[in-house]
Amino acid sequence: MISAKRFLALFLALLMLTFSIVACKDEVDETDEPNVDDEFTGSIAGGPENNGAKPQEPPPIAVGDANAVIEIRTADDLKKIAQNGTYILMNDIDMTGVTFAPIGNYEYPFKGTLKSAEGERFTISNVKVSVSEAAVGPTKTYSYAYAGLFGATNGATVSSINVTNADISAVSTDEYCFVTSGIITGYAINTTVNNCSVSGKVYSKSKLFNSYAGGICGILEDGEITNCVSDAQIETADSKNRAVSGGIAALALLDSSVSHTVVRGSVKAVASNGVAYAAGLVGNTRKGSYTVCRSEADVYAETLEVNATEALQGAAYAGGIVGVSSAPNETDKTTFTRCYAIDKTVTAVGNDCAAYAGGIAAYIAYTDFTHCYTLCDVSLKATAKNSFASTGFGYISTTKGNSNADNYVADFYVKGCFSYGDLNVVHGKIDHMLLGTLYGYISDETSKTNIRLSFYNQNATYTLNGKENPSTLGKNGTAKVSLYFTEANISDFGWASSEWETVDGYLYAK
Repeated sequence: MISAKRFLALFLALLMLTFSIVACKDEVDETDEPNVDDEFTGSIAGGPENNGAKPQEPPPIAVGDANAVIEIRTADDLKKIAQNGTYILMNDIDMTGVTFAPIGNYEYPFKGTLKSAEGERFTISNVKVSVSEAAVGPTKTYSYAYAGLFGATNGATVSSINVTNADISAVSTDEYCFVTSGIITGYAINTTVNNCSVSGKVYSKSKLFNSYAGGICGILEDGEITNCVSDAQIETADSKNRAVSGGIAALALLDSSVSHTVVRGSVKAVASNGVAYAAGLVGNTRKGSYTVCRSEADVYAETLEVNATEALQGAAYAGGIVGVSSAPNETDKTTFTRCYAIDKTVTAVGNDCAAYAGGIAAYIAYTDFTHCYTLCDVSLKATAKNSFASTGFGYISTTKGNSNADNYVADFYVKGCFSYGDLNVVHGKIDHMLLGTLYGYISDETSKTNIRLSFYNQNATYTLNGKENPSTLGKNGTAKVSLYFTEANISDFGWASSEWETVDGYLYAK
């Protein structure tokens, strides 16, 4: 199917605005709606108040002079980067065989600037970071492990550098340790990463608490990533709480912004007994904006066992663009504009847990999508729990009005989006499976009017437990005559031709 897409390009069918939900189960118990709010509270870098608890002294890093401008030419120069100052990369640096510890930590995050010399974009290659001992964090209860070129950054800028063939890993040795890793930085607060590229491997493994892994950073809080490329194998493993992976960032918080980025490689999250999030762009986001972002990464999320705690149900979330997007309210929405996933696979495996899979997103709430598309094939496997799958959106969550119960408050908007890909589902209980071509499930039927000018491929293959195009699936409404999607007719979808161009048979956002 994937190879055929290149030749068929974007044959789509116009979706009727009044389409009906397609399900193998008539209703979903709203009280069983998944808990996708991450308990992570943020702001761990920089040492928050700890109610008098004195943390273990972190690895030392010189404070440095904020006004200093220092040239970086060797691996030893990199090792000497202080907390403050402007550092200018003057040439390529090969870190093969160099023992290197992340620059910055939770108490002393890097606050300066690292960039290449004017007009250049030099490369730091073969950097290896392995964090296996968890330093005690800013509270008595929790500890934190950071891995990356930088461990933690706050108010920093990283610009015009390449980090290639990196090997970044963080493994907790403490049951109460949060683990976060990224090739540029493990944790980025109020940090700008611009015009950078990364490649290599990123791995996070927690013993009990959350683990995060991202191509650029593990956690992005109130930061900005622009004009960057990530080509890495990203994996989180063995978390008994949350395993979160993303091609750019695993977790994004507050007013974070990601634009003009490209992701390649693979993104994988496996939770041994908890929740797994994986996505081409960002695993879990809660407020922010994403503009002109492309994913060409295979995505895989799996939960191995049912979680034993009542507070957190085991589940796997896999999305071509985003795994779970759940902004705090209808005012502070998350937005995705001209973001797309091309010709890869999205897979969610729940085993005895729930599973959510979508070529665009696995689960959304308080999130707007405008002119986004996916060409990914989607697969889901589960045995017992309610599960949701679609070539577009797996699960769309909605809410009722707060002040007047008779008024519906729309908390999402999908405009001019489309999905094109095959859907293959294996489930042990047919009556627990909700499937669709554009969305698998929406929690309020009246909100369907918020899905406008959106399309799906009527010629795709839909398979449920080995049965092709099952009658229980349908196609979210009546398909109209196929349209060949080109620059000449994208105005029919509400898109501006000046914002897109055809490259090797694909539409790329400018």
